[in-house]
Amino acid sequence: MANWVPDGAGGALFGTVAKYVPPPAGVASPALWGTEDHLRALFGPDVELSTTRRSMNFRFPSLDFWVDFFGAHFARRSGRSRRSARTVKRRCARTSSLP
Repeated sequence: MANWVPDGAGGALFGTVAKYVPPPAGVASPALWGTEDHLRALFGPDVELSTTRRSMNFRFPSLDFWVDFFGAHFARRSGRSRRSARTVKRRCARTSSLP
């Protein structure tokens, strides 16, 4: 599996987005899947588990492209609309808070 980690760019991104478009109540951060403790708690003691932390660079041609990508692949799956992704873009651009 490849998972976001709380202290990486993915975790920072989720934190930034949550300031403007809060996650649904009771939903844990997807970045928890990037911690060995959380995985062990989910899968239990009968699963052999080994983790290796690696980095991956995401490159997009522009912020607009990234917003469209985010809206198409993440926003709708979390119950949010593309409009929410565009709202995040506008607000983050004003505050320079994108990770």
